[in-house]
Amino acid sequence: GSSASGRYQFIEGTFKQYYRKVFGAGADAAWASNRRFDGDVQEALMDALMADNAAALRRAGAAVSNGNMYVMHV
Repeated sequence: GSSASGRYQFIEGTFKQYYRKVFGAGADAAWASNRRFDGDVQEALMDALMADNAAALRRAGAAVSNGNMYVMHV
């Protein structure tokens, strides 16, 4: 099965990557202690992921539109 969990269905690797980016250390413990289901954590990680996706679109010269952001997420 998939490791996707929480409001935004982060898989384990992406959760840990963005947890480290947003909160610093403790990503392994956060995953193991089920902080991946914490709504505030999910929101913070999604905000960071969306900011990275928007930056990638800008670097590519693409519009930061709802459609393009959806494609980046999927």
